[in-house]
Amino acid sequence: MEAHSTDSRRFRLFVVTRPAERASVGAGLLEGLFALLDAAGAEEAWFIEYAADTALLDFLAANGFVEMHRIPLAEDMEGIAMSRRGPFSGMCGPAALNCLER
Repeated sequence: MEAHSTDSRRFRLFVVTRPAERASVGAGLLEGLFALLDAAGAEEAWFIEYAADTALLDFLAANGFVEMHRIPLAEDMEGIAMSRRGPFSGMCGPAALNCLER
């Protein structure tokens, strides 16, 4: 988790795990980050990921992140910035391990 250089209420997130463990370990890490974001009074969190990593982008979308814009990267690669507004805890999605059915 990295605070924006000019706005301490915006954070860039980093979650690194094996793709096979995304639904378990990745979701747990994301849930922990959501709690930290709320405790910090965060208003927005974002990721920048490779456009080719569609499984990760789908995971982020399932957890409330939406595409903000695309970023050209080196050698014919593209990144996608995905953002989510707070509050972060208490959400229902794959990262909400203890979420009640609504």
